[in-house]
Amino acid sequence: MPGEGLGSLVGLRAENVATPVRVLGVRELIKVSGTPDQRMARVAAAQRGRVALRQLMAIGMTSAMVYGRVDKGSLHVLHRAVFAVGHTGPIELGEETAALLAYCDGAGLSYRSANWLWGFLKEPGEEVDLILPPGGTARSRPGICVHHSRTLSPADITIRQGLPVVRPALALLQLAEVGEGRDVERAVDEALAVRAVSRTKLRETLAAHGRGRRGAPLLAELAEAGRRSTVTRSEAEERLRALILSAGLPAPEMQTPLHGFIADFYWSDADYVVEFDGFAFHSGRRAWRRDRAKDRTYAAHGIRLDRFTWEDITDQPLATIAHIASQLAKRSASSPTGQPSSAR
Repeated sequence: MPGEGLGSLVGLRAENVATPVRVLGVRELIKVSGTPDQRMARVAAAQRGRVALRQLMAIGMTSAMVYGRVDKGSLHVLHRAVFAVGHTGPIELGEETAALLAYCDGAGLSYRSANWLWGFLKEPGEEVDLILPPGGTARSRPGICVHHSRTLSPADITIRQGLPVVRPALALLQLAEVGEGRDVERAVDEALAVRAVSRTKLRETLAAHGRGRRGAPLLAELAEAGRRSTVTRSEAEERLRALILSAGLPAPEMQTPLHGFIADFYWSDADYVVEFDGFAFHSGRRAWRRDRAKDRTYAAHGIRLDRFTWEDITDQPLATIAHIASQLAKRSASSPTGQPSSAR
């Protein structure tokens, strides 16, 4: 039929016309072409297999076409107007991607979700934390906790692993509002250690966003110049640090560069180092040689080094702390000025 031929020609032309569409984590519009399913696949491929209804309509699909595919099982509803293409199996950052697609442009991962994405927390929160730009009025949904801001600007959002997220210093300020004190302290020190933030940047963020926020005093304290790092590499080091502080002993410097090595726990005024000998870091011939070289180097600089194991910390915590306390008292007393006798 003549009409059928004309319709096919129109459809073919439509498939060849590239349509611009905005995808998550890409500042410029991308152009897609082909059949509706090909266009949908292209958008989904850029977003970990997730798409929003507004994107599907932007590439020429109608609501009837979208929900027809839901009925057939090629699209799966994740949130209102957000879908997984093909399957709903677990995918890295899939929940965060779907959550962001459920809200307006300008939203970003925040609070615990942002700190986890930056690597400052080991685990994400139970919900995906999002923050909306000023004027945003949308509410939280199951699995998504929405935060609102009067000071957030586009400059406060960056892209990491293809997802919009608040910048590290702001993420830490947000964590200081909701996190436990030690979790915040560890996150700040981890961020400083990997140079994701500087103390100056933390103070600038406090000036821009900290007024009246309950986490501001804690972050200001942690941003003070000269504060010792508290970064630990393992649960055992964290436990040993907690034992030291609970016993009322002076807080050590953590993971300190010292004479070509990294000292786990270091008291500079006593020239005293404590190391945790865990299997992951101290097994094997190479590790054994490295440890002996560290022992010799520190001894040559007048530094006492004691090594403890997991059993020392868990089975004999009182004896372990008593030994550390006696060494600190003895070596601090032997230094009349109270200053370290060794140079880093």
